[in-house]
Amino acid sequence: MPSESSIQEFHTTGNFRPAVYVKQYYEYLGDENRAILRFLWRQFQRCPEGADMLDFGCGPTVYQFIAAAPRVRTIHVADSLATNFEAIQDWMAGRPEVFTWREYIQETLALEDSAAVECADILQREQLIKQKIARFLHCDLGAIPLIAGVAEASYDVLMTNYCLEFLPSHIDFEAGMARIFSLLRPGGRLILQFLRRTPDYPVGDYRFSCRQVDEHDFLRILPKCGFPSPTIEYEIVEAEAGLQRPYASFVMMAASKA
Repeated sequence: MPSESSIQEFHTTGNFRPAVYVKQYYEYLGDENRAILRFLWRQFQRCPEGADMLDFGCGPTVYQFIAAAPRVRTIHVADSLATNFEAIQDWMAGRPEVFTWREYIQETLALEDSAAVECADILQREQLIKQKIARFLHCDLGAIPLIAGVAEASYDVLMTNYCLEFLPSHIDFEAGMARIFSLLRPGGRLILQFLRRTPDYPVGDYRFSCRQVDEHDFLRILPKCGFPSPTIEYEIVEAEAGLQRPYASFVMMAASKA
């Protein structure tokens, strides 16, 4: 295990390895990831059809698009690392060495329909996800604009999963959140997940520093960013026993913009 002095900021290092991350946290579906899939399925059941969606800080994962694909018109993905885009693009190309996400697709399809999930159903959802992913956008919280070519209030759905707690230390947290949330249109839906009170997060041999935030931070910030308190909902998920996770719990949260 690296020493405390070796903890790095995610945005200032090239040590993040997408394939290692996916294997470490997603190879085993388990109760934690099932809880995430259920939460996303419930949220997208409420999403109006034809919405434009942005996944801010998409990472190298695909699970977050499974329930979204039938409901949204387009999916744009934004990240600061080109290697995360490459991981998604490799999956879209069907490269054999890439994690397939098919167990996650099967789990989500079972939530949508009580009938038995066939292989053809899984393949059909894969194709739908690939069709809906329309743009890969580089984002930079230190730049203006946040995403080149993307104006404020551009999206009906804004999703960000396990990203906001890795905001660089030189950026004010509340100001950073306001800039990200400004990408959502009035009446739009915010869906987010974050590690709860976690100081650092290992991926393979490297550890990345986290902001130690919890639900109370977002319950305070979201109304200031245009999300009325009555629209905010959240769920705390405890780390699954036996997995030796670096976090004790994480939060899944959603809110509607006024």
